[in-house]
Amino acid sequence: MRHRCLSVLAFFCLLALVVPASAEPAKGKKYALLIGVTKYDHASLPTLQYTENDVEELAEILGKPAAGFTVQRMTVSRGEKNAKAMPNKANIDKALGDLFDKAKKDDVVLIALAGHGVNLEVPDPDGDKPSKTYTYFCPSDASFRKPSYSTGKHPRLILLPELLKDLGGCGAGTKLIMVDACRNELKADSATRNFDAGDLSLPRGMGAMFSCKPGERAWETKKLGKKGHGVFFHYVIEGLKKEAANKKGQVTWASLSEYVSTSVSEQVPRVIGKGASQTPHGAQNFFGGSPVLLEPGEDNPKATEKPLPTSGARYTFKPIVFKDGHGVQAVDGQNKQMWYVNSTKVDSGAKGPPRAIGVLGERVYSYQGSRLFCFEAKDGKTLWITNLSIDASANVILSRESDEVLRVSDGKTVHRFDARTGKLLKD
Repeated sequence: MRHRCLSVLAFFCLLALVVPASAEPAKGKKYALLIGVTKYDHASLPTLQYTENDVEELAEILGKPAAGFTVQRMTVSRGEKNAKAMPNKANIDKALGDLFDKAKKDDVVLIALAGHGVNLEVPDPDGDKPSKTYTYFCPSDASFRKPSYSTGKHPRLILLPELLKDLGGCGAGTKLIMVDACRNELKADSATRNFDAGDLSLPRGMGAMFSCKPGERAWETKKLGKKGHGVFFHYVIEGLKKEAANKKGQVTWASLSEYVSTSVSEQVPRVIGKGASQTPHGAQNFFGGSPVLLEPGEDNPKATEKPLPTSGARYTFKPIVFKDGHGVQAVDGQNKQMWYVNSTKVDSGAKGPPRAIGVLGERVYSYQGSRLFCFEAKDGKTLWITNLSIDASANVILSRESDEVLRVSDGKTVHRFDARTGKLLKD
Protein backbone atom coordinates (compact mmCIF):
# COMPACT_ATOMS: atom_id res chain seq x y z
CA MET A 1 0.00 0.00 0.00
CA ARG A 2 1.10 3.57 -0.59
CA HIS A 3 0.15 6.83 1.02
CA ARG A 4 -1.01 9.97 -0.66
CA CYS A 5 -0.95 12.95 1.62
CA LEU A 6 -1.52 16.63 1.12
CA SER A 7 -1.32 19.18 3.87
CA VAL A 8 -4.99 20.02 4.28
CA LEU A 9 -5.73 23.67 4.05
CA ALA A 10 -5.99 25.53 7.32
CA PHE A 11 -8.43 28.01 5.95
CA PHE A 12 -11.56 26.23 7.25
CA CYS A 13 -11.55 28.29 10.45
CA LEU A 14 -12.37 31.40 8.40
CA LEU A 15 -15.43 30.03 6.67
CA ALA A 16 -17.86 31.18 9.31
CA LEU A 17 -16.96 34.75 8.37
CA VAL A 18 -17.93 34.34 4.72
CA VAL A 19 -21.44 35.30 3.63
CA PRO A 20 -23.16 32.08 2.46
CA ALA A 21 -24.89 31.60 -0.88
CA SER A 22 -28.10 29.88 -1.85
CA ALA A 23 -28.09 26.13 -2.48
CA GLU A 24 -31.42 25.69 -4.22
CA PRO A 25 -31.90 22.55 -6.34
CA ALA A 26 -29.89 22.85 -9.52
CA LYS A 27 -31.90 23.52 -12.67
CA GLY A 28 -28.99 23.51 -15.06
CA LYS A 29 -26.36 21.02 -16.12
CA LYS A 30 -23.90 19.02 -14.02
CA TYR A 31 -20.27 18.68 -15.05
CA ALA A 32 -17.58 16.54 -13.43
CA LEU A 33 -13.86 16.60 -14.26
CA LEU A 34 -12.11 13.63 -12.67
CA ILE A 35 -8.31 13.45 -12.72
CA GLY A 36 -6.30 10.46 -11.54
CA VAL A 37 -2.51 10.19 -11.94
CA THR A 38 -0.70 6.89 -11.42
CA LYS A 39 2.66 7.26 -13.19
CA TYR A 40 4.88 10.34 -13.19
CA ASP A 41 7.80 11.49 -15.30
CA HIS A 42 9.67 12.77 -12.23
CA ALA A 43 11.80 10.25 -10.32
CA SER A 44 10.87 11.65 -6.89
CA LEU A 45 7.16 10.84 -7.39
CA PRO A 46 6.52 7.10 -6.95
CA THR A 47 3.79 5.32 -8.86
CA LEU A 48 0.37 5.21 -7.21
CA GLN A 49 -1.62 2.04 -7.70
CA TYR A 50 -5.29 2.91 -7.42
CA THR A 51 -5.95 6.52 -8.46
CA GLU A 52 -7.35 5.38 -11.81
CA ASN A 53 -9.69 2.94 -10.07
CA ASP A 54 -10.94 5.90 -8.00
CA VAL A 55 -11.65 7.93 -11.14
CA GLU A 56 -13.27 5.15 -13.17
CA GLU A 57 -15.66 3.98 -10.48
CA LEU A 58 -16.55 7.51 -9.44
CA ALA A 59 -17.28 8.35 -13.08
CA GLU A 60 -19.58 5.35 -13.38
CA ILE A 61 -21.70 6.52 -10.45
CA LEU A 62 -21.79 10.21 -11.36
CA GLY A 63 -22.79 9.36 -14.94
CA LYS A 64 -25.93 7.47 -13.89
CA PRO A 65 -29.33 9.14 -14.28
CA ALA A 66 -29.80 9.56 -10.52
CA ALA A 67 -26.68 11.76 -10.43
CA GLY A 68 -26.91 13.20 -13.95
CA PHE A 69 -23.34 14.44 -14.43
CA THR A 70 -21.57 14.80 -17.75
CA VAL A 71 -18.21 13.29 -16.86
CA GLN A 72 -14.74 13.89 -18.29
CA ARG A 73 -11.96 11.53 -17.16
CA MET A 74 -8.23 12.17 -17.37
CA THR A 75 -5.90 9.27 -16.48
CA VAL A 76 -2.58 7.96 -17.70
CA SER A 77 -4.20 4.80 -19.12
CA ARG A 78 -6.73 6.86 -21.07
CA GLY A 79 -4.00 9.25 -22.14
CA GLU A 80 -1.98 6.41 -23.63
CA LYS A 81 -4.91 5.79 -25.99
CA ASN A 82 -6.00 9.40 -26.46
CA ALA A 83 -3.36 12.10 -25.97
CA LYS A 84 -5.97 14.67 -24.92
CA ALA A 85 -6.88 12.55 -21.87
CA MET A 86 -3.32 12.42 -20.51
CA PRO A 87 -3.32 14.26 -17.14
CA ASN A 88 -0.36 16.51 -17.93
CA LYS A 89 -0.28 20.22 -17.07
CA ALA A 90 -1.30 21.51 -20.50
CA ASN A 91 -4.25 19.12 -20.84
CA ILE A 92 -5.49 19.77 -17.30
CA ASP A 93 -5.29 23.53 -17.82
CA LYS A 94 -7.28 23.25 -21.04
CA ALA A 95 -9.91 20.97 -19.50
CA LEU A 96 -10.34 23.34 -16.56
CA GLY A 97 -10.52 26.38 -18.83
CA ASP A 98 -13.12 24.80 -21.10
CA LEU A 99 -15.18 23.74 -18.11
CA PHE A 100 -15.08 27.13 -16.42
CA ASP A 101 -15.90 28.93 -19.68
CA LYS A 102 -19.12 26.99 -20.31
CA ALA A 103 -20.42 26.89 -16.72
CA LYS A 104 -23.57 28.96 -16.07
CA LYS A 105 -25.34 30.09 -12.93
CA ASP A 106 -27.68 27.08 -12.68
CA ASP A 107 -24.92 24.56 -13.33
CA VAL A 108 -22.96 22.33 -10.95
CA VAL A 109 -19.21 21.84 -11.45
CA LEU A 110 -17.39 19.07 -9.59
CA ILE A 111 -13.62 18.52 -9.73
CA ALA A 112 -11.93 15.45 -8.23
CA LEU A 113 -8.15 15.10 -7.97
CA ALA A 114 -6.35 11.85 -7.08
CA GLY A 115 -2.57 11.75 -7.13
CA HIS A 116 0.50 13.31 -5.57
CA GLY A 117 0.74 16.79 -4.14
CA VAL A 118 3.73 18.82 -3.02
CA ASN A 119 4.58 21.72 -0.76
CA LEU A 120 7.43 23.83 -2.16
CA GLU A 121 9.27 26.43 -0.16
CA VAL A 122 10.52 29.07 -2.59
CA PRO A 123 13.33 31.43 -1.53
CA ASP A 124 13.46 35.09 -2.53
CA PRO A 125 15.78 35.18 -5.57
CA ASP A 126 17.26 38.45 -4.23
CA GLY A 127 17.74 37.02 -0.75
CA ASP A 128 16.02 39.99 0.91
CA LYS A 129 12.64 38.54 1.90
CA PRO A 130 11.48 35.40 3.72
CA SER A 131 10.78 32.27 1.71
CA LYS A 132 7.22 31.53 0.61
CA THR A 133 5.52 28.11 0.64
CA TYR A 134 3.11 27.01 -2.08
CA THR A 135 0.98 23.88 -2.44
CA TYR A 136 0.48 22.09 -5.74
CA PHE A 137 -1.28 19.11 -7.29
CA CYS A 138 1.14 17.19 -9.49
CA PRO A 139 0.25 16.46 -13.13
CA SER A 140 1.91 13.48 -14.79
CA ASP A 141 4.69 15.73 -16.17
CA ALA A 142 5.34 17.54 -12.88
CA SER A 143 8.61 19.39 -12.38
CA PHE A 144 9.79 21.37 -9.38
CA ARG A 145 12.38 23.73 -10.80
CA LYS A 146 12.06 27.49 -10.41
CA PRO A 147 8.50 28.25 -9.33
CA SER A 148 7.68 31.95 -9.22
CA TYR A 149 8.57 33.47 -5.87
CA SER A 150 5.98 36.25 -6.17
CA THR A 151 3.00 34.22 -7.44
CA GLY A 152 3.83 30.54 -6.95
CA LYS A 153 2.91 29.81 -10.56
CA HIS A 154 4.77 27.01 -12.30
CA PRO A 155 4.49 25.75 -15.90
CA ARG A 156 4.34 22.10 -14.79
CA LEU A 157 2.38 22.19 -11.53
CA ILE A 158 -1.24 22.94 -10.57
CA LEU A 159 -1.18 25.71 -7.97
CA LEU A 160 -3.95 24.66 -5.59
CA PRO A 161 -4.96 28.09 -4.24
CA GLU A 162 -5.20 29.37 -7.81
CA LEU A 163 -7.39 26.41 -8.77
CA LEU A 164 -9.70 27.09 -5.83
CA LYS A 165 -9.88 30.76 -6.82
CA ASP A 166 -10.62 29.96 -10.47
CA LEU A 167 -13.24 27.39 -9.53
CA GLY A 168 -14.88 29.82 -7.13
CA GLY A 169 -14.92 32.51 -9.79
CA CYS A 170 -16.43 30.42 -12.59
CA GLY A 171 -20.01 30.98 -13.70
CA ALA A 172 -21.50 27.88 -12.05
CA GLY A 173 -23.83 28.41 -9.14
CA THR A 174 -22.47 25.36 -7.32
CA LYS A 175 -18.75 24.54 -7.29
CA LEU A 176 -17.41 21.39 -5.62
CA ILE A 177 -13.92 19.95 -5.26
CA MET A 178 -12.48 16.74 -3.77
CA VAL A 179 -8.73 16.36 -3.30
CA ASP A 180 -7.01 13.10 -2.34
CA ALA A 181 -3.33 13.83 -2.79
CA CYS A 182 -0.05 12.76 -1.27
CA ARG A 183 1.92 15.58 0.24
CA ASN A 184 5.57 15.31 -0.64
CA GLU A 185 7.59 17.87 1.25
CA LEU A 186 10.10 19.10 -1.34
CA LYS A 187 12.28 22.12 -1.64
CA ALA A 188 13.09 24.66 -4.30
CA ASP A 189 16.71 25.33 -3.35
CA SER A 190 15.75 25.61 0.34
CA ALA A 191 14.13 23.83 3.28
CA THR A 192 10.48 22.77 3.48
CA ARG A 193 7.55 23.82 5.62
CA ASN A 194 3.88 22.91 5.94
CA PHE A 195 1.53 24.82 3.66
CA ASP A 196 -0.19 27.76 5.31
CA ALA A 197 -3.36 28.79 3.53
CA GLY A 198 -4.88 30.69 6.38
CA ASP A 199 -5.58 33.68 4.16
CA LEU A 200 -7.94 31.67 1.95
CA SER A 201 -11.70 31.26 2.28
CA LEU A 202 -14.26 29.40 0.21
CA PRO A 203 -16.22 31.59 -2.20
CA ARG A 204 -19.99 31.57 -2.25
CA GLY A 205 -21.65 28.44 -3.57
CA MET A 206 -18.59 26.26 -3.04
CA GLY A 207 -17.84 23.04 -1.14
CA ALA A 208 -14.49 21.33 -0.60
CA MET A 209 -13.36 17.96 0.75
CA PHE A 210 -9.74 17.11 1.50
CA SER A 211 -8.62 13.61 2.34
CA CYS A 212 -6.62 14.29 5.52
CA LYS A 213 -5.61 16.92 8.03
CA PRO A 214 -2.15 18.47 8.46
CA GLY A 215 0.53 16.00 9.49
CA GLU A 216 -1.38 12.94 8.23
CA ARG A 217 -1.01 10.72 5.19
CA ALA A 218 -3.83 9.75 2.85
CA TRP A 219 -3.69 6.01 2.24
CA GLU A 220 -4.52 3.66 -0.62
CA THR A 221 -4.87 -0.13 -0.38
CA LYS A 222 -5.83 -3.19 -2.40
CA LYS A 223 -8.15 -4.26 0.42
CA LEU A 224 -10.93 -1.87 -0.59
CA GLY A 225 -13.28 -2.39 -3.54
CA LYS A 226 -12.77 -4.97 -6.25
CA LYS A 227 -9.41 -3.67 -7.48
CA GLY A 228 -8.15 -1.40 -4.70
CA HIS A 229 -8.78 2.27 -3.93
CA GLY A 230 -7.59 5.27 -2.04
CA VAL A 231 -9.39 5.04 1.30
CA PHE A 232 -10.85 8.52 0.86
CA PHE A 233 -12.32 7.95 -2.59
CA HIS A 234 -13.47 4.43 -1.67
CA TYR A 235 -15.81 5.94 0.89
CA VAL A 236 -16.81 8.77 -1.45
CA ILE A 237 -17.87 6.04 -3.88
CA GLU A 238 -19.63 3.97 -1.21
CA GLY A 239 -21.41 7.08 0.04
CA LEU A 240 -22.66 7.92 -3.45
CA LYS A 241 -23.79 4.33 -4.01
CA LYS A 242 -26.12 4.31 -1.03
CA GLU A 243 -24.45 4.72 2.34
CA ALA A 244 -24.62 8.52 2.60
CA ALA A 245 -28.28 8.86 1.62
CA ASN A 246 -30.42 11.02 3.91
CA LYS A 247 -33.98 10.27 5.02
CA LYS A 248 -35.29 11.44 1.66
CA GLY A 249 -33.00 9.03 -0.18
CA GLN A 250 -30.83 11.87 -1.48
CA VAL A 251 -27.06 12.00 -1.25
CA THR A 252 -26.17 15.62 -0.56
CA TRP A 253 -22.76 17.24 -0.30
CA ALA A 254 -23.25 17.57 3.47
CA SER A 255 -24.39 13.96 4.00
CA LEU A 256 -21.53 12.68 1.83
CA SER A 257 -18.94 14.79 3.68
CA GLU A 258 -20.13 13.53 7.06
CA TYR A 259 -20.19 9.90 5.91
CA VAL A 260 -16.72 10.07 4.33
CA SER A 261 -15.14 11.82 7.31
CA THR A 262 -16.55 9.32 9.80
CA SER A 263 -15.87 6.22 7.70
CA VAL A 264 -12.30 7.09 6.76
CA SER A 265 -11.38 8.06 10.32
CA GLU A 266 -12.81 4.81 11.68
CA GLN A 267 -11.60 2.42 8.99
CA VAL A 268 -8.00 3.52 8.29
CA PRO A 269 -6.66 2.15 11.62
CA ARG A 270 -8.38 -1.17 10.88
CA VAL A 271 -7.61 -1.50 7.16
CA ILE A 272 -4.10 -0.02 7.12
CA GLY A 273 -2.98 -0.89 10.65
CA LYS A 274 0.40 -0.03 12.19
CA GLY A 275 -0.99 3.03 13.95
CA ALA A 276 -2.19 4.67 10.73
CA SER A 277 -4.72 7.50 10.95
CA GLN A 278 -6.47 9.74 8.47
CA THR A 279 -9.00 12.48 9.13
CA PRO A 280 -10.74 14.06 6.12
CA HIS A 281 -11.72 17.71 6.34
CA GLY A 282 -14.60 19.34 4.54
CA ALA A 283 -16.26 22.73 4.34
CA GLN A 284 -19.14 24.28 2.48
CA ASN A 285 -20.40 27.78 1.95
CA PHE A 286 -24.05 27.38 0.98
CA PHE A 287 -27.18 29.04 2.21
CA GLY A 288 -30.07 26.71 2.97
CA GLY A 289 -29.91 23.07 1.92
CA SER A 290 -26.74 21.36 0.77
CA PRO A 291 -26.46 20.59 -2.98
CA VAL A 292 -27.97 17.26 -4.01
CA LEU A 293 -25.47 14.98 -5.75
CA LEU A 294 -27.70 11.93 -6.16
CA GLU A 295 -31.49 11.81 -6.33
CA PRO A 296 -33.64 8.81 -5.37
CA GLY A 297 -33.94 6.40 -8.28
CA GLU A 298 -33.41 2.88 -9.52
CA ASP A 299 -29.65 3.29 -9.39
CA ASN A 300 -29.86 4.55 -5.79
CA PRO A 301 -31.75 1.63 -4.18
CA LYS A 302 -31.28 2.86 -0.63
CA ALA A 303 -33.67 5.67 -1.48
CA THR A 304 -36.56 3.23 -1.12
CA GLU A 305 -34.99 0.51 1.05
CA LYS A 306 -35.56 0.72 4.81
CA PRO A 307 -33.88 -2.29 6.43
CA LEU A 308 -36.09 -4.75 8.28
CA PRO A 309 -35.74 -4.68 12.07
CA THR A 310 -33.67 -7.41 13.72
CA SER A 311 -36.04 -7.68 16.68
CA GLY A 312 -39.53 -9.20 16.69
CA ALA A 313 -42.33 -9.45 19.24
CA ARG A 314 -40.43 -12.01 21.33
CA TYR A 315 -36.79 -12.17 20.34
CA THR A 316 -33.83 -10.36 18.85
CA PHE A 317 -31.98 -12.18 16.06
CA LYS A 318 -28.19 -12.14 15.70
CA PRO A 319 -25.42 -13.87 13.75
CA ILE A 320 -23.71 -16.78 15.51
CA VAL A 321 -20.43 -18.58 14.79
CA PHE A 322 -19.92 -22.33 15.12
CA LYS A 323 -16.80 -24.46 14.72
CA ASP A 324 -18.25 -25.84 11.51
CA GLY A 325 -20.21 -22.88 10.16
CA HIS A 326 -22.29 -19.77 10.73
CA GLY A 327 -25.95 -19.11 11.39
CA VAL A 328 -28.66 -17.22 13.27
CA GLN A 329 -29.59 -17.21 16.94
CA ALA A 330 -32.62 -15.85 18.81
CA VAL A 331 -32.15 -14.22 22.23
CA ASP A 332 -34.71 -12.86 24.67
CA GLY A 333 -34.70 -9.56 26.54
CA GLN A 334 -32.05 -10.84 28.97
CA ASN A 335 -29.85 -11.94 26.04
CA LYS A 336 -30.56 -15.60 26.82
CA GLN A 337 -30.32 -17.83 23.77
CA MET A 338 -33.72 -19.32 22.87
CA TRP A 339 -32.82 -21.11 19.64
CA TYR A 340 -30.16 -21.22 16.97
CA VAL A 341 -29.63 -22.56 13.46
CA ASN A 342 -26.31 -23.50 11.86
CA SER A 343 -27.23 -22.40 8.35
CA THR A 344 -23.98 -23.72 6.89
CA LYS A 345 -24.92 -27.26 7.98
CA VAL A 346 -28.45 -26.83 6.61
CA ASP A 347 -27.10 -25.76 3.20
CA SER A 348 -23.43 -25.82 2.18
CA GLY A 349 -24.02 -22.76 -0.02
CA ALA A 350 -24.39 -20.66 3.15
CA LYS A 351 -20.71 -19.90 3.54
CA GLY A 352 -19.51 -17.16 5.83
CA PRO A 353 -21.53 -15.13 8.35
CA PRO A 354 -24.99 -13.71 7.60
CA ARG A 355 -24.71 -10.45 5.65
CA ALA A 356 -28.26 -9.37 6.54
CA ILE A 357 -30.91 -10.48 9.05
CA GLY A 358 -34.44 -9.11 9.30
CA VAL A 359 -37.84 -9.82 10.79
CA LEU A 360 -41.11 -9.59 8.85
CA GLY A 361 -44.18 -10.67 10.81
CA GLU A 362 -43.63 -14.13 12.30
CA ARG A 363 -40.69 -14.93 10.01
CA VAL A 364 -36.96 -14.27 10.18
CA TYR A 365 -34.94 -13.82 6.99
CA SER A 366 -31.19 -14.19 6.64
CA TYR A 367 -28.92 -13.76 3.63
CA GLN A 368 -25.78 -15.87 4.00
CA GLY A 369 -23.26 -16.95 1.35
CA SER A 370 -25.40 -17.32 -1.77
CA ARG A 371 -28.54 -18.39 0.09
CA LEU A 372 -31.62 -16.56 1.34
CA PHE A 373 -33.20 -18.31 4.34
CA CYS A 374 -36.62 -18.01 5.95
CA PHE A 375 -37.13 -19.30 9.52
CA GLU A 376 -40.04 -19.42 11.94
CA ALA A 377 -39.45 -16.62 14.43
CA LYS A 378 -40.77 -18.66 17.37
CA ASP A 379 -38.56 -21.75 17.05
CA GLY A 380 -36.08 -21.39 14.15
CA LYS A 381 -37.73 -23.97 11.91
CA THR A 382 -36.46 -23.59 8.34
CA LEU A 383 -39.41 -22.71 6.07
CA TRP A 384 -37.57 -22.24 2.79
CA ILE A 385 -34.19 -21.60 1.19
CA THR A 386 -33.53 -19.98 -2.18
CA ASN A 387 -30.36 -19.33 -4.15
CA LEU A 388 -29.38 -15.68 -4.69
CA SER A 389 -25.88 -14.74 -5.77
CA ILE A 390 -24.81 -11.22 -4.72
CA ASP A 391 -21.34 -9.71 -5.12
CA ALA A 392 -19.28 -10.26 -1.99
CA SER A 393 -18.41 -6.55 -1.72
CA ALA A 394 -22.04 -5.38 -1.90
CA ASN A 395 -24.01 -4.23 1.12
CA VAL A 396 -27.16 -6.38 1.36
CA ILE A 397 -30.41 -4.81 2.61
CA LEU A 398 -33.54 -6.81 3.45
CA SER A 399 -36.65 -4.63 3.34
CA ARG A 400 -40.43 -4.83 3.26
CA GLU A 401 -42.56 -3.99 0.25
CA SER A 402 -45.65 -5.50 1.88
CA ASP A 403 -46.42 -8.30 4.32
CA GLU A 404 -46.27 -10.69 1.36
CA VAL A 405 -43.26 -9.27 -0.52
CA LEU A 406 -39.64 -9.29 0.70
CA ARG A 407 -37.10 -7.05 -1.06
CA VAL A 408 -33.38 -7.83 -1.20
CA SER A 409 -31.15 -4.98 -2.43
CA ASP A 410 -27.47 -5.24 -3.33
CA GLY A 411 -27.01 -1.51 -3.96
CA LYS A 412 -27.65 -1.79 -7.69
CA THR A 413 -30.50 -4.26 -8.12
CA VAL A 414 -33.60 -5.00 -6.04
CA HIS A 415 -34.73 -8.64 -5.98
CA ARG A 416 -38.38 -9.24 -4.97
CA PHE A 417 -39.51 -12.48 -3.34
CA ASP A 418 -42.78 -13.97 -2.13
CA ALA A 419 -42.17 -13.69 1.61
CA ARG A 420 -44.17 -16.89 2.26
CA THR A 421 -42.69 -19.22 -0.36
CA GLY A 422 -39.36 -17.69 -1.43
CA LYS A 423 -40.43 -17.55 -5.07
CA LEU A 424 -38.66 -14.84 -7.09
CA LEU A 425 -41.22 -12.33 -8.32
CA LYS A 426 -41.11 -10.48 -11.64
CA ASP A 427 -41.58 -6.71 -11.69
